[in-house]
Amino acid sequence: PSPPPPSPPPPSPPPPSASPSPPPLPPSDTWECSAGTGMSLTQDASTGDTVIFVSCYVEGLKVGDFIALNGANYEVVGLAVPSGRRRLTAALPITLETGLTGAVSSGDLVQAVRPPSPPPPSPSPPSPPPPSPPPPSPPPPSLPQPSPPPPSPPPPSP
Repeated sequence: PSPPPPSPPPPSPPPPSASPSPPPLPPSDTWECSAGTGMSLTQDASTGDTVIFVSCYVEGLKVGDFIALNGANYEVVGLAVPSGRRRLTAALPITLETGLTGAVSSGDLVQAVRPPSPPPPSPSPPSPPPPSPPPPSPPPPSLPQPSPPPPSPPPPSP
């Protein structure tokens, strides 16, 4: 009698699943605000304070820029940009040239305003002169003029 067919090998256990990769960090984990969001205060601040804490820095914010808070403008004199993309703390400080004129509350929106100084002249080349007007069109050909009659010969002298 024929031997029984070999039994199928036991199913191998599934390979251990690789640990799921961590989801990408949400924008709140970087110091730049994500597109479309503005800076908002993360802590209350009192009148006279020169440091406010915000959730993120808008892209391009730098010392010398101005921010608007509760209708007043303040010059930025200090930012704490973390090294790399790691945040130092849950809040990012902005140091102001002058103290706050009024108390502000966590959640208030901070607007970046560009410095009020006139923009520097752009290095772009001067705009080309306007195109010159087209030359006037030639007058329509006039009808041929009859040629003047030849001068009559002088009368013969007697």
